[in-house]
Amino acid sequence: MNVPYELINCVERCREVVVSLLRLREVAVDLEGLELCRSGKGCIIQVATPSSVMLFDITDMGPAAFTNGRLKELLEGPVCKVLCDGRGDSHALHTGYGIQLASCYDLKFSRESDRFIKGFYQILESAAVVSECQLEQLKAVKDAGRGLFSNEAGGSEAVWEERPLRQELLEYAAADVAYLLSVKQKWSSYSLDGLVRDRTCQCLEDVICNGWTPSRDNAFRDFSLEGGEVSKRVWKSRARGSLDLETDDEGFGSDYVDDYEELLMEYGEAVAHVASASGLEGKALRDYAEWLEGKDW
Repeated sequence: MNVPYELINCVERCREVVVSLLRLREVAVDLEGLELCRSGKGCIIQVATPSSVMLFDITDMGPAAFTNGRLKELLEGPVCKVLCDGRGDSHALHTGYGIQLASCYDLKFSRESDRFIKGFYQILESAAVVSECQLEQLKAVKDAGRGLFSNEAGGSEAVWEERPLRQELLEYAAADVAYLLSVKQKWSSYSLDGLVRDRTCQCLEDVICNGWTPSRDNAFRDFSLEGGEVSKRVWKSRARGSLDLETDDEGFGSDYVDDYEELLMEYGEAVAHVASASGLEGKALRDYAEWLEGKDW
């Protein structure tokens, strides 16, 4: 399944496209390149709208893409940028080009009950924004691209700097960003979106201040949507399908709160968190908690 895209490697065309993007409410953004952290280098910036995908070739256009091409204005401006774990991208853009992402919405914060950060396939499966057949086709596209740049697959990240870019890499980059807006639409909640954006902003600022290095451990959720009692109310109410931050705790149902407290005492925070967000009650809830306790966390 090949996602249609436009490769932009001319500053004049970059400016023309960005001017149109600046009129939108939100776009999806991703970055491909070398070692996407403090010592990394971004080579391609992907931007998706509901109807199109643009691949901005930063290697070809250089810093002029951000100034004359106005990408800096897009990335740092008020248009909402939907990301999927933007830590490495944010770090690379800041250290390599002086760009500080703003007005971002990271999908990793929109699923409060998930203990681990979901990968590309898991996100698409969970949100059900593509069919099983389309997902298999996307896997083939991603595998073909990863085989060229992944060290584990015998490739090299240096291929992102080679020109002309290989077709497999262009298709890989387009696939990475094409469905992020659809996922946000599926997962979005009027009551939670502001919190997600605030937490995303805090996370990206922390990355710039304290640094970030990609590793397998980064898949573990070392964060929550927010802290304290409000966080508990957010994900407790999420299982009920609604949230009103002005409602007293009693509005969520004391039996539901009691369920969480009992699970917390019996199974610990991780199991209580996930089980309570499942929406189950009574014996079904306890059975689910026991099953979760037996899993390797």
